[in-house]
Amino acid sequence: MKRKNKPTSIIIAGGGSGGHLFPGIAIAQELEAQLDSSIIYFIGSRYGIESRVFPTLKYRCFLLPISGLYKVGAIRKLLGLLRFAYSVVYTFFLTLYIRPHVVIGVGGYASGAAMLCGLLLRRNLVIQEQNASPGMTNRFLGKYAKLAFVPFSGMEKFFPNPVVVGNPIRKEILQVKAYTPQDKVNLLIVGGSQGCHAINMACIEALPILADLADQIRIIHQSGYRDYEILQDAYAKYPKLEAQVFPFAENMAELYSQSHLLLCRSGSIIHEIIVAGRGMLLVPFPNASGNHQLRNAEYIVEKQAGILLEQDEQLGEKLIQVLQRLLQNTNEIEEMAKQAKSLAKTDATKEISETILSFYKLK
Repeated sequence: MKRKNKPTSIIIAGGGSGGHLFPGIAIAQELEAQLDSSIIYFIGSRYGIESRVFPTLKYRCFLLPISGLYKVGAIRKLLGLLRFAYSVVYTFFLTLYIRPHVVIGVGGYASGAAMLCGLLLRRNLVIQEQNASPGMTNRFLGKYAKLAFVPFSGMEKFFPNPVVVGNPIRKEILQVKAYTPQDKVNLLIVGGSQGCHAINMACIEALPILADLADQIRIIHQSGYRDYEILQDAYAKYPKLEAQVFPFAENMAELYSQSHLLLCRSGSIIHEIIVAGRGMLLVPFPNASGNHQLRNAEYIVEKQAGILLEQDEQLGEKLIQVLQRLLQNTNEIEEMAKQAKSLAKTDATKEISETILSFYKLK
């Protein structure tokens, strides 16, 4: 039975990357569907992907001048601390005004400010963690949240009562077409919303060899804006190699549907790829907070759904060797896709929403 009294106010805070933001959007969509009357607010950083995504959302959105503190220089750290202090004060009064029934943190520094204010104002706190090892924000605030939703088992050392549900997935990703073998292997390269310079440069190094395999492979490459022109020029030198390159993709579901194999980082994008049922070549970001990307990649490799490629000076050479092997045995690509699909938990968003509403008696 849906709640029929005054609107349920919910703050969803976090972002910086799509890996933090998009699970929050999925949760918002499901909560809205389950409640008769709700007002959902998003809080993010003006320096993250949410600065581009928020204007497309129908929810009430606020951007904070908050920036990272992890592994930055002394001046940037001082500036980051000042921004954080201002953001906490701003968010405190915003939270006081909204008086949310629940504050949901999905990771990132904006999540830290909102969750801290929620704690100070005695709001109900919920954490949604996407990785095998939490980042700084969720690691610090985890012990104060009565509900923490996690993707994998074994995270009790971070959260008092973790609920293993997988990861929230947007509805369009759930509708990705099943893996279908074709005449060529479609390799989708995604370095995150900002692109990945290390992956981009490794691909340029691999192009002369891949061009010799043009009858076996097709490339779809999201480059990010920084390396877009460099990659365009690089691919143009090999006209026989069928390739699309673009700086940013709005419709990831369509790209997953077109792909057979992904080359990407190993942040929370792995959960979307699992649901899509595709094999992965994973290059963990070596400076990720808590080394969570390596932990994620190790989990995928253990489940035989992907291959780990460490980021170093030999990345391009290793990429060539792996792709040559896989193109000689495409059954391995298909098997990784099957293993990935077997890990999929497609009801995480619904389970998270129902648990929140039931636990805090909001319906």
